[in-house]
Amino acid sequence: MLKRKFIIILLLLLSVTSFAQKRSFSPWIVIKDKPLISYVKPILNSGIGNHISLFVHPEKYDKKEWNKFIESCHKGGIETVYLSVGGKEKSFDTFEARQKTVSQWIEKAKKYSFNGIDMDLENLSPSVKEKHVEFLKYASEKLHKNGLKLGMAVGFYPPMIKTPLVWWYDPSAVGVFCDNVRIMLYDEYWAGSKKSMGANCSYTFAMQALDFWMKYVSADKLTVNIPAYSNVYYLDPQYTEGVVDKYTKYGQSKSPFPPDIDKTYPVHKYWAWESRIFIYIYKSNIDGRLRKFYANDENSTRYLLDLFAQRGITSVGMWTYKGDKTPKEWLPLNDEVFEWCRKLK
Repeated sequence: MLKRKFIIILLLLLSVTSFAQKRSFSPWIVIKDKPLISYVKPILNSGIGNHISLFVHPEKYDKKEWNKFIESCHKGGIETVYLSVGGKEKSFDTFEARQKTVSQWIEKAKKYSFNGIDMDLENLSPSVKEKHVEFLKYASEKLHKNGLKLGMAVGFYPPMIKTPLVWWYDPSAVGVFCDNVRIMLYDEYWAGSKKSMGANCSYTFAMQALDFWMKYVSADKLTVNIPAYSNVYYLDPQYTEGVVDKYTKYGQSKSPFPPDIDKTYPVHKYWAWESRIFIYIYKSNIDGRLRKFYANDENSTRYLLDLFAQRGITSVGMWTYKGDKTPKEWLPLNDEVFEWCRKLK
């Protein structure tokens, strides 16, 4: 009898361990006008989805189409479908505001069969930190009471490493009250600022971000969003003047390699070991100007995924992700992420 109990307990432990090791692809998805199912079809077909967060206006879709979409997600293994929401200080700086905001969330989540709310609040004043802690506590209690989960998008920025921490949310409270914490692990350097240049997510930046957040949030709650775009900069002195960029927006290229290389001039391509990323310096065939291109591709992504595995991270997302309409240039990166999710170590 004791032997039988021991075997049962052992099997339960093994199943728990195996579940904990399961990796998932859990992206933010910005839904616009194409068929709903096209955004999640690759995830459903691969069987590597666990949860997703949707930027969407469900009221714009036929109710039957929407219900079929949600049903397909759940049948395909996506257990939690979050509704991504924004907001500013006024949405939570008083008790009445918190009550109104959360009530609206719950009403919409129930009406459209969401399983939770994913907060994407950004660029707020540090003066609201205490109010935001109250907001997290209140939202968590109300959502859980209604069978819903609470997620939150967070970043990693220079003010967060000061002592005392100068930021608008409290990382400890985020770790306590949220069911999922999505680290926006990109925009280390925002190419559109033109004040400095660098990769959107270097290996060292990823290490520092995880060192910070894993002090406050357990690995099983974390989803790490990686970039699917590259940073591009002009190198000539006039790069802030008269720029008409025909293939990037704010210096963010939707390609993992420069598509505008003038091949009649030398191209300097090298691997930046500390950043774990390829860098191109070349002349553009669009305007004849020198550019520096930080290539976010399957090579840089492979190093990031290895880092996540070392830290016990099991959930990875992507910005941006377009489902079965993903540009062919990004398919090698997608394949790298999908393959990582399939492997159990």
